[in-house]
Amino acid sequence: MRNWLNKNIIALSLVSLFDDFAYELTIAILPAFLISINSSAATFGLIVGIANLFSFLKIISGRLSDKLNTKKQFAVVGYVISSINLCILPFATNWIIVFTSWIFAGIGKSIREPARNALLIESTTPKYYGRVFGFHRTIDSIGAILGPASALFLISFLTFNYIFLISFLASAMAVLILILFVTQAKTDIKISEPISLVKIRELPKQFNLFLIASGVFSLGNFANSLLIFRTIELFSSQKTAILLYTLYNICYTLFSYPAGHLADKFGTKNILTFGYFITALVSVGFMFNINLTVITILFILSGIAAAITNSMSKSLTANLIDGKNHGTGFGLHATISGFAFMIANFIVGFLWSKFSPMYGFGYSAVFCLLGTILLFSLVKNPTLDNF
Repeated sequence: MRNWLNKNIIALSLVSLFDDFAYELTIAILPAFLISINSSAATFGLIVGIANLFSFLKIISGRLSDKLNTKKQFAVVGYVISSINLCILPFATNWIIVFTSWIFAGIGKSIREPARNALLIESTTPKYYGRVFGFHRTIDSIGAILGPASALFLISFLTFNYIFLISFLASAMAVLILILFVTQAKTDIKISEPISLVKIRELPKQFNLFLIASGVFSLGNFANSLLIFRTIELFSSQKTAILLYTLYNICYTLFSYPAGHLADKFGTKNILTFGYFITALVSVGFMFNINLTVITILFILSGIAAAITNSMSKSLTANLIDGKNHGTGFGLHATISGFAFMIANFIVGFLWSKFSPMYGFGYSAVFCLLGTILLFSLVKNPTLDNF
């Protein structure tokens, strides 16, 4: 077994596999469920965006997990709270209940994510950050394939509520694996005074520039689940939408690990910039009333882009921040991009419902392209430069 692939990384990857299976199974049928109760794209955008309202908790949980050196505990608490979301959904009868459940999803994800990412990087060395995050994202994405694939099968003979229940059981399995098999590395790092919001300027300049670029990009980076909503709107077929979303997750999975290798070789920033640019192109494509061939290509491109942006943003953060502040760096990046992502989902959904998809996806394309330009022009490549 390779020296970067150890028990901790495998266990954390399996945690994400089960959790992502649960999430993707839910998200694959959620647009159809909301349409069945006469909800609009704006409502769906509000629901999937509300989770990011609590992104500020990522700074707090990230910093506390560094200071108290209790990353595993924070991860466990976060995953348990996320499971409450899936515990509520089987009883949902209207969009308000779904909206409420997604609040728990946001709180749980905000608590767990910085600690989980820190556990990953503490289990390896900087030389292998790209590969570790790529491997983790690949295993995570296997769950992302099995989730919508299962939805495609289950939706023919089970009600929405029973499928939501299956999602909850999968999320519970993720919690058990985390508790039983993940260990936290012992470190002698001592954290002194916490970094407050007014002292963000004390963080590395290149990291702050990356936060700006990432924030601008995230103002246009809507949830990919909105593409399911758009497909149902175009073709009036739940199964077509879920099948294309499964294809999206397959591409996501197949490209996640290669993206890490490419980042280690050609520079994390370069690969991430490419991912930003593809996302902008996908937004342009969904502005129009497209046929099945074009929408299939766009789902493939979207999967590749998501594989790059989700993995490489974490890898770039890890490279730009020193070890004692990794949890803080992950938390700060996730908070800024999360708030921007919430705004993006609401605005895209609102413009789509109020005017047309051209306005919603056009807005997205503009901000994704601006983020691409800022990342390319402002941020140095720590894996290529003596930085």
